[in-house]
Order: sequence, then C-alpha cells, then structure tokens
Amino acid sequence: MAKRAEARLPIGVGLRMKLIAEERGYSDAEVARLLGTHPSYISRIFSGKQEPGQEIISRFCRRFGVSPGRLTGEELPTQGEVEAAVGAAIQRLFIVSDSKLQEEIRTFARRVLEKMVESGG
Repeated sequence: MAKRAEARLPIGVGLRMKLIAEERGYSDAEVARLLGTHPSYISRIFSGKQEPGQEIISRFCRRFGVSPGRLTGEELPTQGEVEAAVGAAIQRLFIVSDSKLQEEIRTFARRVLEKMVESGG
C-alpha cells in the first residue's frame, strides 16, 4: 500500500489560485483586473508556466480572503470549500454546450480528485 505522501499529486500555487478563483466564479481576465496585472501573466500563473511573485500572492490573498498557507498547500481547504467547489463544477456542467461537455467533465473529475487528495480523502 502506498504511503500518503507518495499518493499526493503535485499541485502548485498557480493551480490553487486558479481553483479558488474558479470556485468563486472569476475568469482569468477578472482576476487580472482585480490584481492590477495583465491577463496573460495570470494565465501563465494559472497554467503553471510561471510562479507568481510575492506581491501578486499578497494581492490575491487579500482580494480572495485566503491565507498564503492555502496557496502553498500548508493549509487544507475546509469541507465547506470542497463542497462549494464540487457544487459549482456540477452547476457549470448543466449550462455548457454539448461541444464543451466532455472537457468540462474531465476538468470536474480532475478538480474533485485534487480536492480529495488535498483533504486526505
């Protein structure tokens, strides 16, 4: 049987930022506007191509009411946050067009798995 640490998926700060923003219904462009930066910079952060600077992390934490520990993985999401993320993803499945449904389902499944791993479920 694999140890718990070996089962962990690598989830970076950028993906955690993206998940938090999406849970609350914000697009990349909206996050960029809120943080006072360029959308392409946020896109690179969210995709894991670039690490955010300390100032962007600080702004994100203030704007979204999360601690830096949530972004680094030192703090796990609450049960309510996990339930909200799953609920929001399910709601999005009902409003997407058929052409996007397959991708939405894959994304939903990945996020649920990531949340379960983060919370030790």
